[in-house]
This record gives sequence, structure tokens and C-alpha cells, in this order.
Amino acid sequence: MLCPTCKGAGVVIVKTPTPAHSSHPVTSQKAAASVNYANAQLIHVWLLQLLDRCGPQTHEEIATLYWADRNAPKATSSGLRTRMSELVRGKVVHNSGRTRTMSTGREAIVWERT
Repeated sequence: MLCPTCKGAGVVIVKTPTPAHSSHPVTSQKAAASVNYANAQLIHVWLLQLLDRCGPQTHEEIATLYWADRNAPKATSSGLRTRMSELVRGKVVHNSGRTRTMSTGREAIVWERT
């Protein structure tokens, strides 16, 4: 199901791979090289729909909601962070200026649609 607001139209944030830095471990470099960018764009759409449906969220909340949806494309916590970072760089998601307490007791940024 696509977001009724954007319907996924024009959500093309990743046009080129997000490379791992040469100083990163070889596992990170291999992971970056193996990313399926069509799947990454699908995850972008799911994340945007999640924020549209549920409102501003911390990364921990986003991951919990994302993984609760059995139809969501498979993604790790690290993968979701990378996709969110791409959405921030694409200026469709931003730091709300607010924080919330995570399950660890630490504060986390609340992300929202631009």
C-alpha cells in the first residue's frame, strides 16, 4: 500500500550507491557493494509511509514499527539507519528538534517528514 499523500511518486533518493569509506572494515565495504538499490528505494517508500501514518518517530520506534509489518522488505537496524540518512540527505525527512527517551534510558532524535 502506498502513502495516500505521496503515493511513492518521485521517491527516488538513491541514484548511486552510498559507498563505504576505505577506512571502514572490509565487511562494511562488501555490504555497501551488495546493496540492491531497487530494494533500498522500496524501503525509502515504506519509511516515508510509516512516518506519514505514525507521525514523528525515533530510530528505535521506526525500527520497531517497521519490523512489526510482515510485508515490509527485509532490513537490518543498520540498513534502516542508512536509508533514513539517505532520506535526510534527500531533504524529505529531518530532525524535528525534539528527543524522546529510548528503552535504554538515553535520549534519541525524533525524525519527521519535511
